Amino acid sequence: MNYNHDIVATIVFVHLGRKRPHTLNHYAIWAASYHWCRVILITDQKDLQEEFPGEVLLVDLKKNPILPLWWRLLHYDKGTVAGGYWLNTLQRLFIFESLEGMVNPSSLIIHIESDVMVFPDQEFLSLMKKSIMRTSVVELRPGLGIASILVAPNLKDLVLTGKALLKHLLSQRLWLSDMELLGDALNKNLIGRLRALPLETDSEFLEFDGWPFGQFLFGQDGVHNQGNSAGGFISPYLTIDPRTVIWGIREIEDYQVKPRLFFVDRAGKRHHLFNVHIHAKHLLCSPSFSCNFWSETIRAANFQCVFPNLQNFSSRNTHDDNGNLMGRLLRRFKSTIGMR
Repeated sequence: MNYNHDIVATIVFVHLGRKRPHTLNHYAIWAASYHWCRVILITDQKDLQEEFPGEVLLVDLKKNPILPLWWRLLHYDKGTVAGGYWLNTLQRLFIFESLEGMVNPSSLIIHIESDVMVFPDQEFLSLMKKSIMRTSVVELRPGLGIASILVAPNLKDLVLTGKALLKHLLSQRLWLSDMELLGDALNKNLIGRLRALPLETDSEFLEFDGWPFGQFLFGQDGVHNQGNSAGGFISPYLTIDPRTVIWGIREIEDYQVKPRLFFVDRAGKRHHLFNVHIHAKHLLCSPSFSCNFWSETIRAANFQCVFPNLQNFSSRNTHDDNGNLMGRLLRRFKSTIGMR
């Protein structure tokens, strides 16, 4: 198979089950704006094929189940609770073998959840390719991992890691959520830890957000917080206190250079976020001080005002179709679909 060698990384979304997240296409469009990245969705839902702004890989979990029948019967209730949400978030960890023959075997693979905004600059991807030698996830605390972002150096390592995770899960017989399984796997060295990476100088770092930074900037999902989705939430899993740093945005935006979200710590070192987990499920536009929501969020993070509530902003301030990158990307995608 011939592969496009201009593609530096493959970004993979996974959606299993009927309940469709409203964030999926939005953040896939954003990921696809980085033209050196290939965007793929693995799903068991045929109706997503026409809508998704990227390539779609259909899987049939009825004909080819990932988990054995005895395990599914043992944990039958997990397949019915919340439309099968807990089962599907677990199963997605073992589904990447389906990518074989579709992606360049040496391509860096980045799996993100549907409410994650990525900033995959080529400089960052080059650093990750050199530094990340095994499939890795963020460790929130000992015994708890999270795959809101998962990075694999290549497909072979990702598939082998998935098989090791599945073997460990089946050996337990007890129910483990995806986060508990990843926590176990981290403790047993079955998967790597996704840690901050130093850039070329010791004054800059690349950070990966499991969810704490996203929760501070944009809040928790209102379902978990009495309907309040404003920022300012301090997660117990933070490694750096976001209240002690200065937040900022690099606003440059063109075909090659994209915006960056960063903070500067007390020592004057700059930390670039490779991704931010929008746990509150907001649909955000490109980071820019010209966007009222982004502007007030950064000001609030720097204690210059209170954190905004998205409900107080019109759609024009956050993700309108004409005034920001998201709208332009959607129009560009509609006009060029099928070319990649």
